[in-house]
Amino acid sequence: MERKQNNFKGRVIASALALVATVGGATLPAISSQLSVSNAISASADYSTRYGTLSFIVNGDGTIKITSCGLKNATIDSWHIDQIIAPTPDYHGSITYTVTSLGYQAFKDTMYMKSISFGSNVKVLECESVANCPNLSSVGFDNISCGLEKIDAYAFKGCPKLNHIALPDTVNSIGSQAFGYDANGNKYDSFRFICRQGTSAETTAKNYVNGKAGFTVDVVNGLGQTVYTYDSNGNYTYHM
Repeated sequence: MERKQNNFKGRVIASALALVATVGGATLPAISSQLSVSNAISASADYSTRYGTLSFIVNGDGTIKITSCGLKNATIDSWHIDQIIAPTPDYHGSITYTVTSLGYQAFKDTMYMKSISFGSNVKVLECESVANCPNLSSVGFDNISCGLEKIDAYAFKGCPKLNHIALPDTVNSIGSQAFGYDANGNKYDSFRFICRQGTSAETTAKNYVNGKAGFTVDVVNGLGQTVYTYDSNGNYTYHM
Protein backbone atom coordinates (compact mmCIF):
# COMPACT_ATOMS: atom_id res chain seq x y z
CA MET A 1 0.00 0.00 0.00
CA GLU A 2 1.33 3.45 -0.91
CA ARG A 3 2.31 5.71 1.97
CA LYS A 4 2.63 9.45 2.12
CA GLN A 5 5.13 11.14 4.41
CA ASN A 6 3.83 14.14 6.32
CA ASN A 7 5.70 16.09 8.95
CA PHE A 8 3.05 17.34 11.34
CA LYS A 9 4.27 20.22 13.48
CA GLY A 10 2.48 21.91 16.29
CA ARG A 11 1.78 22.17 19.97
CA VAL A 12 1.44 18.96 21.92
CA ILE A 13 -1.84 18.93 23.80
CA ALA A 14 -1.40 18.17 27.50
CA SER A 15 -3.47 15.50 29.21
CA ALA A 16 -4.12 14.85 32.88
CA LEU A 17 -1.70 11.95 32.96
CA ALA A 18 1.10 13.62 31.04
CA LEU A 19 4.04 14.82 33.10
CA VAL A 20 6.49 17.67 32.58
CA ALA A 21 10.01 16.42 31.91
CA THR A 22 13.30 18.11 32.71
CA VAL A 23 16.18 17.23 30.41
CA GLY A 24 19.61 18.81 30.63
CA GLY A 25 18.24 21.65 32.76
CA ALA A 26 15.54 22.54 30.23
CA THR A 27 11.88 22.00 31.02
CA LEU A 28 9.94 20.34 28.22
CA PRO A 29 6.22 20.94 27.65
CA ALA A 30 3.75 18.42 29.01
CA ILE A 31 3.37 15.51 26.64
CA SER A 32 0.05 14.13 25.56
CA SER A 33 -0.51 10.56 24.51
CA GLN A 34 -4.19 11.26 24.15
CA LEU A 35 -6.63 10.85 21.25
CA SER A 36 -9.92 9.58 19.82
CA VAL A 37 -11.73 9.59 16.46
CA SER A 38 -13.60 7.29 14.14
CA ASN A 39 -13.84 9.04 10.80
CA ALA A 40 -11.76 12.21 10.90
CA ILE A 41 -9.56 10.79 8.15
CA SER A 42 -10.89 8.94 5.16
CA ALA A 43 -8.00 7.80 3.01
CA SER A 44 -7.05 4.82 0.94
CA ALA A 45 -3.40 5.14 1.93
CA ASP A 46 -1.79 5.06 5.35
CA TYR A 47 0.05 8.16 6.50
CA SER A 48 3.39 7.88 8.24
CA THR A 49 4.13 10.97 10.29
CA ARG A 50 5.99 12.33 13.28
CA TYR A 51 4.29 14.59 15.79
CA GLY A 52 6.12 15.96 18.76
CA THR A 53 7.80 13.16 20.64
CA LEU A 54 5.80 10.28 19.19
CA SER A 55 6.16 8.68 15.79
CA PHE A 56 3.05 6.99 14.48
CA ILE A 57 1.33 5.63 11.41
CA VAL A 58 -2.17 6.88 10.64
CA ASN A 59 -4.33 4.17 9.08
CA GLY A 60 -6.96 4.79 6.47
CA ASP A 61 -9.74 4.42 9.05
CA GLY A 62 -8.35 7.24 11.20
CA THR A 63 -6.78 5.04 13.88
CA ILE A 64 -3.08 5.00 14.59
CA LYS A 65 -0.22 2.75 15.58
CA ILE A 66 2.50 4.36 17.67
CA THR A 67 5.85 3.27 16.27
CA SER A 68 8.34 4.99 18.59
CA CYS A 69 8.74 7.30 21.58
CA GLY A 70 11.33 10.04 21.12
CA LEU A 71 11.94 10.78 24.81
CA LYS A 72 13.27 7.44 26.03
CA ASN A 73 15.88 9.05 28.27
CA ALA A 74 13.69 11.86 29.60
CA THR A 75 12.55 11.80 33.22
CA ILE A 76 8.89 11.13 32.44
CA ASP A 77 7.29 8.85 35.02
CA SER A 78 4.00 8.00 33.39
CA TRP A 79 2.42 7.53 29.97
CA HIS A 80 -1.26 7.15 29.14
CA ILE A 81 -1.87 5.72 25.67
CA ASP A 82 -5.28 6.65 24.34
CA GLN A 83 -5.54 9.60 21.96
CA ILE A 84 -3.42 12.12 20.05
CA ILE A 85 -4.54 15.50 18.72
CA ALA A 86 -2.55 16.66 15.69
CA PRO A 87 -2.87 19.22 12.88
CA THR A 88 -4.44 18.15 9.61
CA PRO A 89 -1.99 17.70 6.72
CA ASP A 90 -2.95 21.14 5.39
CA TYR A 91 -2.55 22.73 8.88
CA HIS A 92 -6.06 24.25 8.65
CA GLY A 93 -7.52 22.22 11.48
CA SER A 94 -6.86 19.42 13.90
CA ILE A 95 -7.65 15.74 14.04
CA THR A 96 -8.13 13.51 17.05
CA TYR A 97 -6.79 10.03 16.43
CA THR A 98 -7.51 6.84 18.34
CA VAL A 99 -4.51 4.71 19.25
CA THR A 100 -5.22 1.04 18.51
CA SER A 101 -1.75 -0.48 18.82
CA LEU A 102 1.84 -0.05 19.94
CA GLY A 103 4.29 -1.04 17.26
CA TYR A 104 7.49 -3.06 17.37
CA GLN A 105 9.84 -1.64 20.05
CA ALA A 106 7.74 1.54 20.31
CA PHE A 107 8.53 2.16 24.00
CA LYS A 108 11.50 -0.18 24.32
CA ASP A 109 14.33 1.17 26.50
CA THR A 110 12.22 3.96 27.99
CA MET A 111 14.52 4.28 30.97
CA TYR A 112 12.59 6.35 33.51
CA MET A 113 9.01 5.28 32.81
CA LYS A 114 7.45 3.85 35.97
CA SER A 115 3.90 3.30 34.74
CA ILE A 116 2.02 2.96 31.47
CA SER A 117 -1.74 2.70 30.97
CA PHE A 118 -3.93 2.08 27.95
CA GLY A 119 -7.31 3.25 26.73
CA SER A 120 -9.98 0.73 25.79
CA ASN A 121 -9.30 1.11 22.05
CA VAL A 122 -5.74 -0.20 22.28
CA LYS A 123 -6.04 -3.77 20.97
CA VAL A 124 -2.48 -4.92 20.23
CA LEU A 125 0.92 -4.60 21.88
CA GLU A 126 3.45 -5.73 19.31
CA CYS A 127 6.75 -7.55 19.85
CA GLU A 128 9.07 -5.79 22.36
CA SER A 129 6.76 -2.78 22.41
CA VAL A 130 7.46 -2.05 26.10
CA ALA A 131 10.59 -4.16 26.59
CA ASN A 132 13.72 -3.28 28.59
CA CYS A 133 12.11 -0.62 30.79
CA PRO A 134 14.08 -1.02 34.04
CA ASN A 135 11.83 1.16 36.22
CA LEU A 136 8.43 0.07 34.92
CA SER A 137 6.38 -1.35 37.80
CA SER A 138 2.75 -0.65 36.85
CA VAL A 139 0.62 -1.42 33.77
CA GLY A 140 -3.00 -0.32 33.83
CA PHE A 141 -6.13 -0.19 31.66
CA ASP A 142 -8.99 2.30 31.49
CA ASN A 143 -11.58 -0.47 31.18
CA ILE A 144 -10.95 -3.96 32.53
CA SER A 145 -13.94 -5.42 30.69
CA CYS A 146 -12.81 -4.58 27.14
CA GLY A 147 -9.87 -3.40 25.12
CA LEU A 148 -6.57 -5.19 24.78
CA GLU A 149 -6.68 -8.48 22.85
CA LYS A 150 -3.16 -9.45 21.82
CA ILE A 151 0.19 -9.17 23.59
CA ASP A 152 3.00 -10.26 21.30
CA ALA A 153 6.21 -12.06 22.22
CA TYR A 154 8.70 -10.19 24.45
CA ALA A 155 6.30 -7.25 24.87
CA PHE A 156 7.38 -6.62 28.48
CA LYS A 157 10.61 -8.62 28.50
CA GLY A 158 13.38 -7.07 30.55
CA CYS A 159 11.16 -5.16 33.01
CA PRO A 160 12.48 -6.42 36.38
CA LYS A 161 10.16 -4.31 38.56
CA LEU A 162 7.00 -5.45 36.80
CA ASN A 163 5.85 -8.51 38.76
CA HIS A 164 2.10 -8.58 38.08
CA ILE A 165 -0.63 -7.35 35.75
CA ALA A 166 -4.44 -7.25 35.88
CA LEU A 167 -5.54 -8.27 32.38
CA PRO A 168 -8.63 -6.97 30.58
CA ASP A 169 -11.23 -9.67 29.93
CA THR A 170 -10.62 -9.50 26.18
CA VAL A 171 -6.98 -10.66 26.12
CA ASN A 172 -6.84 -13.83 24.00
CA SER A 173 -3.15 -14.09 23.10
CA ILE A 174 0.10 -13.73 25.06
CA GLY A 175 3.30 -14.42 23.17
CA SER A 176 6.48 -16.14 24.30
CA GLN A 177 8.36 -14.42 27.13
CA ALA A 178 5.97 -11.47 27.07
CA PHE A 179 6.11 -11.21 30.88
CA GLY A 180 8.46 -12.37 33.60
CA TYR A 181 11.73 -12.68 31.68
CA ASP A 182 14.90 -10.61 31.68
CA ALA A 183 16.55 -9.17 28.58
CA ASN A 184 18.63 -12.33 28.13
CA GLY A 185 15.61 -14.63 28.22
CA ASN A 186 16.08 -15.84 31.80
CA LYS A 187 12.84 -16.35 33.75
CA TYR A 188 12.25 -14.28 36.87
CA ASP A 189 11.34 -16.13 40.06
CA SER A 190 7.70 -15.09 39.96
CA PHE A 191 5.00 -13.29 38.00
CA ARG A 192 1.30 -12.88 38.82
CA PHE A 193 -1.67 -12.41 36.50
CA ILE A 194 -5.02 -11.17 37.80
CA CYS A 195 -8.07 -12.06 35.69
CA ARG A 196 -11.82 -12.23 35.97
CA GLN A 197 -13.37 -15.66 36.12
CA GLY A 198 -14.74 -17.16 32.91
CA THR A 199 -12.99 -14.73 30.55
CA SER A 200 -10.62 -15.32 27.68
CA ALA A 201 -7.99 -13.53 29.76
CA GLU A 202 -8.23 -16.25 32.42
CA THR A 203 -7.75 -19.04 29.87
CA THR A 204 -4.93 -17.20 28.11
CA ALA A 205 -3.06 -16.41 31.32
CA LYS A 206 -3.33 -20.00 32.56
CA ASN A 207 -1.93 -21.26 29.28
CA TYR A 208 0.95 -18.81 29.56
CA VAL A 209 1.95 -19.78 33.12
CA ASN A 210 1.69 -23.52 32.45
CA GLY A 211 5.01 -25.12 33.31
CA LYS A 212 6.55 -21.89 34.62
CA ALA A 213 7.42 -22.32 38.30
CA GLY A 214 6.47 -19.28 40.38
CA PHE A 215 4.09 -17.88 37.78
CA THR A 216 0.49 -17.72 39.01
CA VAL A 217 -3.00 -16.61 37.98
CA ASP A 218 -5.29 -15.02 40.56
CA VAL A 219 -8.92 -15.35 39.49
CA VAL A 220 -11.57 -12.96 40.80
CA ASN A 221 -15.30 -13.48 40.47
CA GLY A 222 -16.40 -10.23 38.93
CA LEU A 223 -17.20 -6.58 39.46
CA GLY A 224 -16.93 -5.17 42.92
CA GLN A 225 -13.79 -6.99 43.97
CA THR A 226 -10.67 -5.01 44.66
CA VAL A 227 -7.32 -6.08 43.30
CA TYR A 228 -4.15 -4.52 44.64
CA THR A 229 -1.55 -3.29 42.19
CA TYR A 230 1.42 -1.02 42.65
CA ASP A 231 2.70 2.21 41.22
CA SER A 232 6.01 4.00 41.69
CA ASN A 233 4.80 5.56 44.95
CA GLY A 234 3.55 2.38 46.62
CA ASN A 235 0.24 0.54 46.72
CA TYR A 236 -2.99 1.60 45.14
CA THR A 237 -6.26 -0.26 44.68
CA TYR A 238 -7.52 -1.48 41.34
CA HIS A 239 -11.29 -1.96 41.17
CA MET A 240 -12.43 -4.81 38.94
